[in-house]
Amino acid sequence: MPLKKLTDGKPGKQSIYSSHTGVHNLNRREIMTNDNTVKEKIPFIGLLAIKTQFITKNELKKALSKCCGADNQNIALKEYFLSNGLISSRKMKKLLLAVKKLS
Repeated sequence: MPLKKLTDGKPGKQSIYSSHTGVHNLNRREIMTNDNTVKEKIPFIGLLAIKTQFITKNELKKALSKCCGADNQNIALKEYFLSNGLISSRKMKKLLLAVKKLS
């Protein structure tokens, strides 16, 4: 299946691409721990942040552990990424646009 471009694609800007089946099937991931495997629902914003290489899997694991008690994990993760400097505000705008278009 061809990739769909999700940003304007101007030179010097990072574009976010996604195949239809590749992103929508990523709503559940296994998070590996030292002892065992824990199945946990990961918010879409976190999956896209990894897919676009804005953050690493370890950074997402840490963010999820810090935001686990939040009412809205998407908002909590967004604030965590911005406040800790993991994702710039410019990249966050692109990420939120992609989440909105794919949801």
